[in-house]
Amino acid sequence: MLRAGTRIPRSQTRLLNVSEAQSSIDGAENILLVQELSREQRDATLESMITDIKKAQANLTIYEALPMSAEEQSIWDAFVPKWQKWLENHQEFLNKETAYRTKVTQLAYDEMVRQGIVTNAISFKEAESLLKQLVNLNSGLADQAVKDVNQLSLQVRMTSLAAVTVGTILSILFGIIISLMVLKPVNQLNKDLSQ
Repeated sequence: MLRAGTRIPRSQTRLLNVSEAQSSIDGAENILLVQELSREQRDATLESMITDIKKAQANLTIYEALPMSAEEQSIWDAFVPKWQKWLENHQEFLNKETAYRTKVTQLAYDEMVRQGIVTNAISFKEAESLLKQLVNLNSGLADQAVKDVNQLSLQVRMTSLAAVTVGTILSILFGIIISLMVLKPVNQLNKDLSQ
């Protein structure tokens, strides 16, 4: 079993970055469906998509290299092909969007809309669902790590309190023993002097 604290919050942050990028790309696809979109708006939207894809891929590469529990590995293995399918669908959307902008026809627009709203939505939801499972699993690991740290902190405090208490008692006992050891010869000396 993977220890809870070995990768939190790094892994959770990576997954959340991927989720954010995926949602941003999905929103950008919706923007590209606007027929009256200016060239500048289109270019800015495409640039944003490229940035988000790079962000997602970089975070996934780092995440993949981290140690995973068996359960997490199983979800990851299911996620990767769904993610790849969504990326392929996204690329197909971009191809249809380019075809539409090149030759503006209702048929080209309908194909772009079908790709973006129907086909991409299915692969998006499949990848997103598995991504959420990974986030939730890592969130559970984070919660367990917090509990473990709190328990360890309590143990350290209790041990420290016990050590201070024992130290105080020992100091008092040693003080009494030493004072008795000193008082006995002093009392004997007093007794000898008074005679």
